[in-house]
Amino acid sequence: MRRLLLLLCLSLITWMAWAEDAPRILLIGPPGAGKGTQARYLSEKYHLSHISTGDILRENRKQGTELGKQAASYMDSGKLVPDELIVTMVAEKLTGDGGFVLDGFPRSETQAQLLDGMLTKVGHPINSVILLDVADGDLVERLSLRRSCPTCQRTYHLKSNTPKKAGLCDVDGTALIQRPDDKEDGQTQRKTRPGSFGRDRVCGAR
Repeated sequence: MRRLLLLLCLSLITWMAWAEDAPRILLIGPPGAGKGTQARYLSEKYHLSHISTGDILRENRKQGTELGKQAASYMDSGKLVPDELIVTMVAEKLTGDGGFVLDGFPRSETQAQLLDGMLTKVGHPINSVILLDVADGDLVERLSLRRSCPTCQRTYHLKSNTPKKAGLCDVDGTALIQRPDDKEDGQTQRKTRPGSFGRDRVCGAR
């Protein structure tokens, strides 16, 4: 059933890609569901912009943009970046008529309302939403075995997507790390801590 649903979603996106209306896709699901992986696949296959708030935050901060400086003031003090600032950064990436896939954004009702208003204003509302629904047990295994590159943010899995050299990133050779909230105790805290699930944090969005 899950494979059939995925095929139907891909068929819909293929039809939209050939239609006048470009695909504007929102991927939603819990951490570890595979949003980043599927977003990269869809963006490459259908030539869509891949919009990840974590990447946008890091890019603006690295380039020293005005928005990046504002975000850094919150990130450096351990605070959440305000929804308005996040949406403004995303808006800069969604100019033009091209299609896009949103990876794990919006992450709150406020962000969703701001994004909807912004996209409606420019005449490019979301036209496809895909929910990645994964069993809790599978999520725990995925997150527990996930490793990340702290430099380029590329992710690996110790079973299904291992690096060429154990413990090192394929792209830049940096030693891979396990995020604190990817550990089983961190996952439990994230589930039981109100308002903490899926919010933008210091390390950026997943």
